This record gives sequence, C-alpha cells and structure tokens, in this order.
Amino acid sequence: VDEIERRVEEIRSGSAKTVPGEKVMKRLRLKVRRARLPGRK
Repeated sequence: VDEIERRVEEIRSGSAKTVPGEKVMKRLRLKVRRARLPGRK
C-alpha cells in the first residue's frame, strides 16, 4: 500500500511539474521563432 501511495504521489507531482513546464517550453519556442525570423532575413 505504501509503495502504491508513493507512486501516486510521484505521478501527481510529476504531472503538476510537467504542466507548467510545457507552458514554459511553448513560450520559449515562440520567443526563439520570433528571434530567428528577423535574423534569417
């Protein structure tokens, strides 16, 4: 039972960390694209 609870907590904490992480990655990608477009021209 303890092992299952630990895994559930890890999954919850992991999912909670990945959600804002994905948002940050999307923002970084948008910034990179905006910065590269004028640079290529």
